[in-house]
Amino acid sequence: MKIEFTFFNKFVFYASYIYYKAASFVEVKSPRFNFFFFELLYSVNKILRIPVKINKLFSISYVETKFGKFHIRPGTEDIICASPAFERNDLNRLISLIGKKANEKKRILFLDIGADFGSYSLTLGLWFKNYKNFDIFAFEPTDISFELLMRNIRENKLEKKIRTFNIALAEKNDNFKIYYDNERPGSSSIKTKKGKGIVVKGKTMDSLGIRYNSYDAIFVKIDVEGFEDNVIKGSKKLLETEAELYLFIEDFKNTRFIKHLSQNIIFDTKITPYNSWWRNKADI
Repeated sequence: MKIEFTFFNKFVFYASYIYYKAASFVEVKSPRFNFFFFELLYSVNKILRIPVKINKLFSISYVETKFGKFHIRPGTEDIICASPAFERNDLNRLISLIGKKANEKKRILFLDIGADFGSYSLTLGLWFKNYKNFDIFAFEPTDISFELLMRNIRENKLEKKIRTFNIALAEKNDNFKIYYDNERPGSSSIKTKKGKGIVVKGKTMDSLGIRYNSYDAIFVKIDVEGFEDNVIKGSKKLLETEAELYLFIEDFKNTRFIKHLSQNIIFDTKITPYNSWWRNKADI
């Protein structure tokens, strides 16, 4: 099975990257000018490949955007993930697909695996706050990021919309050591041994007793820094669900997950360099 990032999708990605970076001046409510200046310097840094970590120059600890209110860790790469431009093409597609199912009065579940401080869960929770048949389950194993996730959920008054799990999803029920990266907390990983080792509880998705067939459509984001195949190994019941299933998986660092996908899972599209989209039915 081949993951293909077409020339057209590459063109759209780079054009939209420039557009949404510029749009951050409008889409960020606070701190608008500092954040826009960060986006400008960050983009120039990426283009010129200057070995300077721009995020360390900004001590921003709170960002309010069109998508929500986010407490973040100052001086870290949280500021990149809090940007409205972050993975925007994938986010737009996710909002569009969920919106379509909501218009059809479907029962919808979003699984945020590797939630970090909650950028995806909070955005979708606020966007579809008034749609009662939409549930969000957010999984974040490190205590530091989990506490920040909970703080952001309270800040955005989404306690009734988002259910949280302070665990690592894996292929077996066991404890694991995650290496917490102080500079890039969202990139903390079981696989990459960089940072402080923290023991976390691991569970298979299958062991959680989630009733997948009580939903009509399930959307799954998996971003676990090279551990994606392990998550999928423990999620056989999810892959076999009767519901319409959409997955978008970070493949930037790991494509081993492909061989562990169910035979019913079909490659859909790839609209950013870092994530790929999959589905379980050819006609959805």
